[in-house]
Amino acid sequence: ATAGVAGDEGLAYGRSQAPAPLEGTWAVTIQPIFCGGPGAGLDVPGADPVQGYLTFARGGTMTETNANPAFEPGQRGPGHGYWERTGRTSYQFAFEAFILFDSQLPPYRYKKGYQRLDQTLEMHSMDEFTSSGSVKFFAGTSTDNPFPSGCARSTGTRLY
Repeated sequence: ATAGVAGDEGLAYGRSQAPAPLEGTWAVTIQPIFCGGPGAGLDVPGADPVQGYLTFARGGTMTETNANPAFEPGQRGPGHGYWERTGRTSYQFAFEAFILFDSQLPPYRYKKGYQRLDQTLEMHSMDEFTSSGSVKFFAGTSTDNPFPSGCARSTGTRLY
């Protein structure tokens, strides 16, 4: 198939190749998981799932928001980032969100800075996906020594 035909069928790859089945808004459930070691991929004990929304726009931009009760009211802004198609049903995406102030209440979990998520995503139908990858927090404008870092697995359902 030519590139034009692939694009017409929604099978082109990269950030600016659209339309793609991922485009739209998705309700997601995010579960913290262990990144490595003997427990790799298992749920972190005591870490409740977090609800959120991801919106994948034509052209490869995305926005995110979540209702994580570990953040204090107003402490975290919305996420902004990019996505790209990497295979027939595979994608990758990344976004960052500002942490606007240090946690004021115990357990003093977050510092002013930003959060970054890098995920790989697999669509299982036109209305369902799973994703997994890293979750990192950085103090100030640092790009070194993220804290507390981890991984997460998500399930997504298309909003209508």
